[in-house]
Amino acid sequence: MSMYFIVGDKTRWNPSNGAGRLFLRQVEVFEAELKLASGIGQGKYWGDPDTLEVDPAAYAEVARGLVAWHRRTGHCVFLALSEGFVAQLAVSASCPPQLRRPLSGRAQLLPTGNRMSVPADTITIMSHNIAYSTADKADVLAYLGSNGNLTPDQLRRLEGMRKDAQAHQDDLDHQGIDWGLSIPDALDRLLAGRTDSATECAGNAYNSAVQHIIDHNASDPYQLGTFSKPSTFFGLVDDEMRRLGVPADLLPHGYLYGGLPDDFPYIPHSMDGYPAIGHLPLAKTKAADAYSAVLDRMDPDFRYDIQELIEKLNFEHGEWDYATKNIDWYTQDTLFFKLT
Repeated sequence: MSMYFIVGDKTRWNPSNGAGRLFLRQVEVFEAELKLASGIGQGKYWGDPDTLEVDPAAYAEVARGLVAWHRRTGHCVFLALSEGFVAQLAVSASCPPQLRRPLSGRAQLLPTGNRMSVPADTITIMSHNIAYSTADKADVLAYLGSNGNLTPDQLRRLEGMRKDAQAHQDDLDHQGIDWGLSIPDALDRLLAGRTDSATECAGNAYNSAVQHIIDHNASDPYQLGTFSKPSTFFGLVDDEMRRLGVPADLLPHGYLYGGLPDDFPYIPHSMDGYPAIGHLPLAKTKAADAYSAVLDRMDPDFRYDIQELIEKLNFEHGEWDYATKNIDWYTQDTLFFKLT
């Protein structure tokens, strides 16, 4: 059995009953959140629960509202819970051009033809996330090569790291992914000051283990964005900013993909580049001023994403500036980026 979503006299989507019911329940959640009607209902098909009429204008409006909501939020939990549904709704609505940024490195929500379905490459496009959090880099560095010489509070945090590392590894095992070095083993090696595993993908495990150390010593994470080819995109952004006179040490690709701070021990790079870690001293988050100064002269296809970056850096700089001046115990000095 299947369901029919009909616009005019054309079937736009024909999912199984189970998939259709789940979609409708999610629609109800976001109708309530956005306070917008989806335009999906029985209409002239009243009495046939498997056939639904779609008002294209109302449906497009709720799709626009949901994409706008998704872009505004920076909370990782909101994004994780909503991202797949946002893509489904936007794609099936055959989003107009203003909902797409075709030259952006950001994952794109693309229109289909006459049927409301998500093409396979839509999932492939939404491939890399960049999140960030703030920490005192000394708190992270204290674990590397510590050989267990840690304070009671650090040992308490280490217990949480071990649990998360094992859960992460269990997830990889479930997916059939073998890096040749487990994340818990990589964490133990880092604590012992060793990064000498000869396995080809050891860097993936080491970077994942370091990220767990960062996560247990940092603020709650926030989302910078989801990108299809972030390295390519931010490389082009660097070229554009360089042309407009932004100093080399403030170009975003450099710190997003810059690895750990210079005073950290060497960590091998991940095979294929991900997962990866970047960092920016919080004192340099004033880079946003340099970006703002050239924003209106940048290629329009970069502006939305750079405006987002400006806003996030400005917020982090304001928090850091206030805390360093007014809170005696505050020692955070680094913005860590997590690329997965």
